Amino acid sequence: MRSPKVPLVLLHGWTCGPEDFAPQVTEFSPDRETIAPAWGQLIDIELDPATAFREVIDQLADRLPRGAAIAGHSLGSFPATMLAIRPEVACCGLLLLDGGVALRADLRANLGAFAESLQPCFDAKDEPGLRKIMLPVLRTLFESFFPESDSDPTRRAIMRRLEQMNPTAAASQILGALSLRIQDALRAVRAPVVAVAPQHGRMDFDALRKACPEVRVEEIPDAGHFFMLTRPEATCRVLQRVLERIDIAGSAKAGDDSA
Repeated sequence: MRSPKVPLVLLHGWTCGPEDFAPQVTEFSPDRETIAPAWGQLIDIELDPATAFREVIDQLADRLPRGAAIAGHSLGSFPATMLAIRPEVACCGLLLLDGGVALRADLRANLGAFAESLQPCFDAKDEPGLRKIMLPVLRTLFESFFPESDSDPTRRAIMRRLEQMNPTAAASQILGALSLRIQDALRAVRAPVVAVAPQHGRMDFDALRKACPEVRVEEIPDAGHFFMLTRPEATCRVLQRVLERIDIAGSAKAGDDSA
């Protein structure tokens, strides 16, 4: 008898959107409930970033299917981790897709300093000032996400989208995410944790294992940060393996609970 398939929730990264998971939604949705919410659009820029980010997590907790595997790409790993510890969500698995919750220490420090530089303009509601600070840094950052082997059309599409970002919403996202006690949250996750890491990724696995000693690491060869788009077949194969294990574990747990 086949194990029931748990729902899959896919949370996009910073300044990004659910379209980044188009190949995975196409692959998995025919026989598995698959949701890629535009959570970045839920940010209320009139609130302070910490409050706004927590309100987004509350909204997602109310809307998402219970007992899902929750995958977060990049900054999306922050709401994914916070949702994974919410009892009402009953997360069956946390998937960190080159997750920002486990950035290397040097990158984490740089990101923290960059976010801090945004605060005065954010507080002043100075959108042109935010754009002036953010765009040059984000252009350089996003260009670094693509190894030479990545396709030019995907790179160009993502860079065009970056130019169209709402700088106030983007600043609120990063400030809100960094306000979380995310390492405490990682330590509190009881569901299986899987790090899906591109070969040219940015995660610190030693640090991640300190918070999640049983984390499993799956690598996507010859891939950069946007591997879901640039290596869709390899990504779907890895996610399929991970989800099959979660399905089996979820089925066994359901059997234990009903015994």
